[in-house]
Amino acid sequence: MPNFTSNRFISFFLRQDAGQIRIDDEYYLRPPQKKLIYRILAYLMTFMAMGDQELWGFRNCKNSVFKINRVLVLWYAPISLVFQIVFLFANYEKLTFETMGIIFIILPVSILINIELFIAQMKKYKEILKRFFTEVHLFYFKEHDAFTKTVLLRAERYVFLLMCSFVLLVVVDGFLWVIIPVFSNLKNKELILNKKRTFLTGIYLWLPFDYLYNYRNWQIVHTVNVFVMIYSSILLAFGNSIHLCIIFHLIGHIKILKYKIESPKWNELSQEEVKNILVDILKYHAFIKGIKNVLQDVFGLSIGGIYLLNLFVDSLILYQLMMGGTDSVAIYALMVFNLMFELIVISFIIEELRIQTDDISDIIYSIPWEDMSIPNKKTILMMLAQAQTPLMFKAAAGIKTGVQPMIDIFKATFSYYVMLKSTIE
Repeated sequence: MPNFTSNRFISFFLRQDAGQIRIDDEYYLRPPQKKLIYRILAYLMTFMAMGDQELWGFRNCKNSVFKINRVLVLWYAPISLVFQIVFLFANYEKLTFETMGIIFIILPVSILINIELFIAQMKKYKEILKRFFTEVHLFYFKEHDAFTKTVLLRAERYVFLLMCSFVLLVVVDGFLWVIIPVFSNLKNKELILNKKRTFLTGIYLWLPFDYLYNYRNWQIVHTVNVFVMIYSSILLAFGNSIHLCIIFHLIGHIKILKYKIESPKWNELSQEEVKNILVDILKYHAFIKGIKNVLQDVFGLSIGGIYLLNLFVDSLILYQLMMGGTDSVAIYALMVFNLMFELIVISFIIEELRIQTDDISDIIYSIPWEDMSIPNKKTILMMLAQAQTPLMFKAAAGIKTGVQPMIDIFKATFSYYVMLKSTIE
């Protein structure tokens, strides 16, 4: 596989050049509990049943509104998904192409949201959240030298930048799904009155009353959908943010590991000092691999869902974007950009995780081991055996991740779009 680190995207977000830490960078070097961005994440994950802020060292929330909301989210999400499927089967023959397109776009998103909520209830998910604020976050690394601070600074800066980008895109997209259907319905009210077009909304659920042509019933459904869209946006943004935080800091740990191997003046150390350093490196590498395995177990289903969502939905969104009117442009242009941007960022970060571990075995072999004691040479052999396989992140069901699968999905998207366009025409 080609080395994608030469790509400007990677060099911008993941470059690691040493530099002077400015005074205004000190904010990023604070404990995570004292950063506003993590306080907001902790608040949201508690409110949205995606975790508990107590796992991150914040005080336990006993607010009854939070408890009620958590129960509502956990119950409403799967019920909503079932009712969407029932609506599709019950009304399949009388739905317009535009309404059908919305359903086939929103339904996979609803599945992804349910996956995120399901993962959030797992024991391993809570474990990795807790370990993020006690072990994985680079602030808690035991050696706070200049190099570690530089790695921490850049990891936190890029996490903040990408997190804000995800939140902004998802929230604005959710807002458009609330506003645009209202304007579209007003513009096409004559067609709706003549039953040549249905009322548009963001989520279509099976309900015991008609809201496709009844204005008052549509008002009720769309008002509920406003809150559902807001909640859905928060859930998706939070899931992406957690992926980013942990993987970026894991990449930081890999860079520190390589620095710990390259920086000692091995020939000037006693055999006992060499032994202590080698054992420390061996344990540190095992810690990194352990965190990666837990990440893969916990987030493999979610990241696999993101890849499949893009594979099946992007082409349909493109078709709606190209064939629809100005309303479609407003909704679908940002949505397809949002989905592709999310896939691109996650793919490049996962690719960087692999690339950073590609050369660890070479760096270990470059240690001047010839004059070391037999026990230390055996430790070097153990380190080489441990570093032979790069850290490959596999999603659920063995779905490949990284840049090449992302490129394949984009190729398939345009192929499916052409096929869909020619079939419908």
